[in-house]
Amino acid sequence: MEPTSNSDEWQGIDPWEAKAHGDACAADGKLAKASQWYMRALDLAAPGPDRECLGVLRHAMGDLHSRLGNVAAAREWYELAMLVTGRQPTVGMANSTHMAAVCRFGQREFAEAFEWFERAANMKLHLVGEPVDFENVGVSLHMAGFAQARLGDLDGAQAWRARAAAAKEQGDAAGRIDSTSLGMTFHLSGDLFFAQQKYEEAIAQLERAAASKERGNVDGKIDWSNVAMSYELAGFAHLRRRDFAAGLPCFERAVDAVEKGDLFARVDELAVGRGLRFVGMCRAEGGDNEGALLPLTRASDIYTRGVQEGKLERDELDAVLTQLIECCPRGGAHDRDRRPACLPPPSRRPTSPRARLGSKSLRFRARPVRARSRGPTLSSGGVPPAPRSVLRPRQESSG
Repeated sequence: MEPTSNSDEWQGIDPWEAKAHGDACAADGKLAKASQWYMRALDLAAPGPDRECLGVLRHAMGDLHSRLGNVAAAREWYELAMLVTGRQPTVGMANSTHMAAVCRFGQREFAEAFEWFERAANMKLHLVGEPVDFENVGVSLHMAGFAQARLGDLDGAQAWRARAAAAKEQGDAAGRIDSTSLGMTFHLSGDLFFAQQKYEEAIAQLERAAASKERGNVDGKIDWSNVAMSYELAGFAHLRRRDFAAGLPCFERAVDAVEKGDLFARVDELAVGRGLRFVGMCRAEGGDNEGALLPLTRASDIYTRGVQEGKLERDELDAVLTQLIECCPRGGAHDRDRRPACLPPPSRRPTSPRARLGSKSLRFRARPVRARSRGPTLSSGGVPPAPRSVLRPRQESSG
């Protein structure tokens, strides 16, 4: 990504114009060309008095390297961006500090990341001559809570989560509340309670999270895949309490939400399959084997495609087929004719399908909230691990 500053197309432009060209290239995914424009803009801005432009350009270079996965390089650019505006905190300095903290988080330097997130939040609270954007403050406080969780201090993380929620509830500089962002902070609280096995508190926070996310962002747009994440984890909290009747509507709502897609109407098919799988499980545990057949059959079709495309491990498909076999009618020729076509012949039916529930066949590729173990089976009180966790947080960024 080296600049070619002798290009004729760069003659007679100022740094902000060059940056605008770079932004356009970055938006189109032309990152190498964007880097060339930014480097040219840096050459133009370096000798001039416009320190703000210099900081913005360095931050933009950090964003490019972040998109490329070059975390170390991105961190260097964000830290360089922090240095250009002097001692008084500015929005740009605070956002670059936050992103430098995100890089440290990505490099698993959680103690340092926590300190930098805290520093970024304090900068955002003490801007000179500018209104406070409490949403942006809350983003840094939220990530400080994640860092605390990764350090193992879940109670401390809850305290930072509470501060983040209080800030976000005050809105941005214009007073607008991003209910999706606020919902993610409530979700973090539920996730933390889940990790502490405080399932009743987790369910309350996760339901609050889903309700907030359903109000959308500042533009009223709803990321339904994000909504589904909270309903799904609430369902797992109910399963940990062996309350399958209460878990069922959570998984049904999760499926309904994820099928609506994210902000770009993209549908995560494997998330649909996972939700259907647990809809079927909850119905079967409630004695409704007939009602479990359709969602489990749909889940097996989705999981089969996932295995064929290399997106899913075979043992997860086997677990769904095991559950499906358990629910299938048996006995006469009529019942055999009703067996879903995706199932293996009856002779291949495992001798003890329930014994596999909770074992390796039910593990997700995403990390569970607690360390993986074979643990108890469903019949003795265990449930499969939840697919979302404070141990693999969704990072919020600013800038």
